[in-house]
Amino acid sequence: TGQNVTAFPQMEITDFTSGGMLGRLDPRKTETLEDGSFRIGGLPLDIAYNASATVPDLARTTVLSDKLTLERPIALVHLVAVRGSSISGTVVTELGKPLGGVQVAILPDFQALMEGGVMAAADFSNAPVTSEDDGTFTLEHLHAGEYNLVAGDAMANFNPFGGDSGGELVEVDGVSDVTGVVLVAPPEAENLRGDLTGWVRDKEGNPLRGAAVTITETNDETLPDGEPAELVLTTDGSGRFFAKDAAIAETMVEAELAGFSSEIEFLEAGQTEVTLVLELVATIRGRVVLSDGSPPGIDFRVSAEEVTDDGTSSLETQLSTMMGGGLLGDKGNDDGTFELTEVPLGTVEVVARASGFAKARSVPITLSAGDVVEGIELVLTRGAKVLGTVVDPNGTPLSGAKVTCTPASSSGGMQDLIAQAMPAMFAGGDTGLTSSDGTYEIPNLEPGEYVLRALHDQYARSEPVTITVRPELDTAAPHIAMLIGGMIEGSASRDGEPIPRMMVQAFSKGAMKQAVTDQAGRFRFENLPDGDFAVMFMDIAGAMRPGGGSGMRTRMVEVVAGTTATVDVTFGTGHTVKGKIENAPDTPMRMLVLRKKGGPAPEDIDPLDMEAAMESARFQVAMAILGSEGEFEIKDVEPGEYILEMPKMPENPMDMEGYSKIDRVPYVRKEVTVGSSDVTVNARATD
Repeated sequence: TGQNVTAFPQMEITDFTSGGMLGRLDPRKTETLEDGSFRIGGLPLDIAYNASATVPDLARTTVLSDKLTLERPIALVHLVAVRGSSISGTVVTELGKPLGGVQVAILPDFQALMEGGVMAAADFSNAPVTSEDDGTFTLEHLHAGEYNLVAGDAMANFNPFGGDSGGELVEVDGVSDVTGVVLVAPPEAENLRGDLTGWVRDKEGNPLRGAAVTITETNDETLPDGEPAELVLTTDGSGRFFAKDAAIAETMVEAELAGFSSEIEFLEAGQTEVTLVLELVATIRGRVVLSDGSPPGIDFRVSAEEVTDDGTSSLETQLSTMMGGGLLGDKGNDDGTFELTEVPLGTVEVVARASGFAKARSVPITLSAGDVVEGIELVLTRGAKVLGTVVDPNGTPLSGAKVTCTPASSSGGMQDLIAQAMPAMFAGGDTGLTSSDGTYEIPNLEPGEYVLRALHDQYARSEPVTITVRPELDTAAPHIAMLIGGMIEGSASRDGEPIPRMMVQAFSKGAMKQAVTDQAGRFRFENLPDGDFAVMFMDIAGAMRPGGGSGMRTRMVEVVAGTTATVDVTFGTGHTVKGKIENAPDTPMRMLVLRKKGGPAPEDIDPLDMEAAMESARFQVAMAILGSEGEFEIKDVEPGEYILEMPKMPENPMDMEGYSKIDRVPYVRKEVTVGSSDVTVNARATD
């Protein structure tokens, strides 16, 4: 009774059509009734779901449902909770001395998560625990599998792409307990307290006086009554604060100042200095009402969404909208009022969303530092409706097709391709599903111009259909015809042996697919539109291991409707390019890229132009992540003439528009010749 049950979209191994890890961004949750039964409704169709139950003192259990379809929209799932295995042992210093008060955590296998490994994420949430005074620890309620355990700052050791994170691998069968595990803590874990000095500054580096700084020791197992120890300080005229004999392990530092965003930093073990950067923000207050002026009477959310210079939504906002959410979203109050705090400066629109209503949108508002904008009123209406029919290539009405309805200003480009690669992630957008007679309807639309596209698992995606939607009216759309698609299939091997779990991407100007090779090293992309495709093979674990690297293989193929293109690649035939980058900047992702000569330079490519990105991909042959000392080692590079570069990236590497706003001339650019042997390359990064 009352146990938590969650439904996660399950990734299909051939592509990310059901979301994988990214599908978990918006899981659906419920609680069991007195008889243990549960029901989770309102789920997008054409997806299988992992139903996962969390029961105190038992292992988390997960069962994969059948795919929900229009014909079979209900899946019956029984979850049986068991005790599971436990892992116990001791944390010690490098000299073998037991060490208490050290965090012990399970590191997740990121590649398994990308492939739909829900349990890897579930068990990661069971940790961390903290070692007792005598150094002992116990992790309980684990299902069968292999676990990577670390002592100390887990996330400092975590390589999300499966590289060597320095942990201890322990295998359990889900029934028996494992004892006697010894974890060696890093040297800094012995230094759990010390004097902490910090600074609070704005984005230009100016000191912020009077900021409230809260230092919280998050290891509640070592504190009386489980209460976190908090110390509140105020910055002086130089923006500085100082805490004597503070916790400097498992510690959170938060800075707040009126008119600025708050900022949180988590201290690594032994860290004695920290700088927090606050951004100027504004506040927006208002009310959401129905057409008669009354409160909505249902839950609603309000967001402030950035508007670009040309009056359209930013790429980040468009992607968020396609996912069914909003940036800076805040749940409104029962009386219809809302308040958005920490709104970034610039031009925004305030948008209200509620189930069964069209989005309500304000006029653009330009915000300056410290602004408090009040009196915004957003009126929810039922909106307009689009009705239409999807047919197969022969003109016969087609059931089970998914129709997407995207504002014309957001259609095409990078966001459209991302949505193709991971449609479950964007299941919250405006969509309709065709019934047995091929008809569909998409309600609750704002007026404007939209682009319709249809997807079906037996055909290539349709051509776009543009329509104009009038306020509060039904709009009949032209028939949408599916297309006969082509196929790309192939394999990856090394020394005659198949390579399983290798990431493969296929993309063209108008389509993108991702897959992971199976145990036989094979992959397949079906229902692709006609055109030239770049097919890229990448060893994610090798490429993203700090200090390591891995060669890629990229092949160009032409896809023709009704035919199959074959791409087989062989690894292990190249040489190693290794060396060190001096003065490498401390950026979010210290990446190196090796490309063939003759290809476009990164500063000459529009990052939002997929045709240009495709051309660039033809020349990329390897990538690597720098180690802590700037070292790298890229394996399996075929003989040839190359250029080694350390590209510049925005603060958020996923901010596609951010690339167009920065100087993209690389920190490092050096010519490399690979002949019949390994090559050593040393370079110095410059601004």
